[in-house]
Amino acid sequence: MKLHLFIQIFMLWKLASTTCEPHCSRFHYEEKLLEKMVRMEIRMEEIERNLETATEKDELLEKDVKDLKVQNNDKVTFFAKAKSHQLSMNTHQTLIFEIVVTNIGSSYDRTCGKFVAPKSGTYVFFSTVLGHNNAVILLYLAVNDRHIVNFCAHGLSGGHDSTSVTVPLQLDTGDIVTIKNDNAGGNIHGNEYSSFGGFLLY
Repeated sequence: MKLHLFIQIFMLWKLASTTCEPHCSRFHYEEKLLEKMVRMEIRMEEIERNLETATEKDELLEKDVKDLKVQNNDKVTFFAKAKSHQLSMNTHQTLIFEIVVTNIGSSYDRTCGKFVAPKSGTYVFFSTVLGHNNAVILLYLAVNDRHIVNFCAHGLSGGHDSTSVTVPLQLDTGDIVTIKNDNAGGNIHGNEYSSFGGFLLY
């Protein structure tokens, strides 16, 4: 029963009770009952309004969570370091960076040293490699095994020398990025001195 009907009935009972019956009559009892029903109806309407507000808040919260998941899915970042020395490498052999520090998007495979682009976009890659004991190291960053940029180092008098590279690249979904050795016998120093990383710029 709607609130305005309760109010109308209440007024009728109120009029009847004041004109026809004593204070403790059946009309008085029913008047009190009607007052209680009116209060309950008002309370129910208040609860319904609160539920509607809570439902709207829940829907907004669910939307925020979904938006946050979408934003997180768009993030791609990785960074890994070489633990082991990689000695007497073959030409075009891929360097392995097996200690993974960051791998948001799970696009870098530490077992084979490959980064696989999860989506098309502009990426930035960087690498620092230390040659092992007077080694001459010739390296290149490759996309799908194709030379993109070369970098090299030459240790002297039994010492070590390092080389670094940073390059922005436009990639398609599924493109593979690696760091490769470009000369037979390349000796790469591990112990976390050599590293490889990258991220999706936009």
